[in-house]
Parts: sequence; C-alpha cells; structure tokens
Amino acid sequence: MIQELEWVMRKQGLSREPLMTLSKQVQDSLDDAQENLRNALAFSARSEEPYVSKHIADLMHSIENIKHVTNLLAISEKVMKDLEDQD
Repeated sequence: MIQELEWVMRKQGLSREPLMTLSKQVQDSLDDAQENLRNALAFSARSEEPYVSKHIADLMHSIENIKHVTNLLAISEKVMKDLEDQD
C-alpha cells in the first residue's frame, strides 16, 4: 500500500517533503518494547503454554502495525493535501 501511494505521488508530481510520523522518542520506545517482547517470546516458547507465546506475538504484531499504519496515514494525508493544493 505504501508503494502505491508513493507511486501516486511520483505520477502526480507531488512534493516529497518529510512526513510527520512517529516522534523519535516514541519510535525508540516501540523498538525497545519489541526487543523486550522478542526476548519474552523466546523464553515463553520454551517454558510456557502456547497461548502465552501467541499473545506475546500478537503484541509484537500490534506494535509493528502502529509503526506502519502511522507512516501510511502520513503519506496518504500528504497526498490528499497536495492534491487539494493543486485544485
């Protein structure tokens, strides 16, 4: 999806100014949380019931989604704003 929006931006000749996505502090904190969850997942896979590992993996997936969706929303907002400015 991100590639398609970037393609639309190139095709329309829209600007490629930096996008406002997650702040560095939030990005770093999410990366740290993922690292800690990855360690927890490794330990839980050896000693816990499978549902514990599943829920840890779900948390990791949710954090990854936050990072990707935030970027996707920033790109789509930029495309919409640039299209409105062209009209």
